[in-house]
Amino acid sequence: MFQAFYNGLSGLMSFSKGLDQISNNVANMNTPGFKAKDVFYKSIGNDCGTSVSGDFLRGKQGDIRQTGNATDLAINGNGYFVLKDGSNKYYTRAGQFTFNENNVLVDMSTGFSVSGIDSKGNLIDINISNKRFLPPKATTEIELKGNISADGQSHIISNVTAFNELGEDLNYSFDFSDRHSIYKTEKNAQGEDVQVPTGHVGWKVSVKNGKGDVVTTGEIRYDAEGKVVDDYSSIKVEVPGTSSSEKSSISLSFAGTTGYAAGEFSDMSADAKDGHALSGLAKVEFNKEGSLKLTYSNGDDQTLFQLALANVNNPQQLKQESGSLFSASDSQTITLGRASSGEMGKIVGNSIELANVDLAEEFAEMMIVQRGYQSSSQVLNIANEMIETLYNSGR
Repeated sequence: MFQAFYNGLSGLMSFSKGLDQISNNVANMNTPGFKAKDVFYKSIGNDCGTSVSGDFLRGKQGDIRQTGNATDLAINGNGYFVLKDGSNKYYTRAGQFTFNENNVLVDMSTGFSVSGIDSKGNLIDINISNKRFLPPKATTEIELKGNISADGQSHIISNVTAFNELGEDLNYSFDFSDRHSIYKTEKNAQGEDVQVPTGHVGWKVSVKNGKGDVVTTGEIRYDAEGKVVDDYSSIKVEVPGTSSSEKSSISLSFAGTTGYAAGEFSDMSADAKDGHALSGLAKVEFNKEGSLKLTYSNGDDQTLFQLALANVNNPQQLKQESGSLFSASDSQTITLGRASSGEMGKIVGNSIELANVDLAEEFAEMMIVQRGYQSSSQVLNIANEMIETLYNSGR
């Protein structure tokens, strides 16, 4: 009879701990990356009641929700993000990240740096301090395309953008004039030199700067089939040096142009193949491999850095530090890798993983715990009444 007190009391204590865990799960239902826990019970030997055998993380993945924030990231599949606080490492599924005032990618809630992984497998910070601006680059080639009519007399291409090494727009224009037929010298039957038409057509090209000054002239030629002649398919434009005494040059390439007869109409145009002014960072995004793509205001982009993911051999051994943050003991096996590689999941950008709390499941567990607690309490009441009866019968 007296053992019933201890059995009932053990039930009250165990179910109280179960309710504590359920309440924590429900309280964190909106915590990104939160992993709910289930409490399991075990019987104490010799019919001495029950106790909590332990709590276990629910391994299932939470729902992924889009946020529109480029640095919010979720993992679809296996793996944890790796955070660093000095020499301490932490692991999380909550990818609410942002770039701090030092341009380092950090966890928004803790401020811990988000780790990338280099080509040798070492953890590195994702720091874009020297990538906020794209330094100016001089233009080295301007590509012309389209047709200049062999029947025309002139053609002008205006406002061709090109840059010097300081990022200044040189604003060239190209004037095509002096269309002329090309002849070659041959001997006639009398042994005299005569000029014979080759069928080739030549054009004088005047390159002008933004002030209208001619900076260079050249000639291009087309054969009888309207194809550009190799030896006359480019013009070199020298650009005065700015930061040094050496001059740089821009090559005008006519290799993709034609010289067909098309009346007076010509559609030849020009575009710089390279070079740009100083450009600021306009957009950041992560791809499914976890690589960071930076897009600049001039449309150029570069891909660098790659997020590190950790494969935890036994997630049940992780220590929950707070909400969605976990730490691992030195004895645990942690394997570092890259997203979309091996056992690692894919990165989903502009999204976060929600808590894996299932409210229907929590409410069902809550009812079970409530019934168990009430029943254990009733055991104590009945045991107490029986003992009172025993004491009263002996008076």
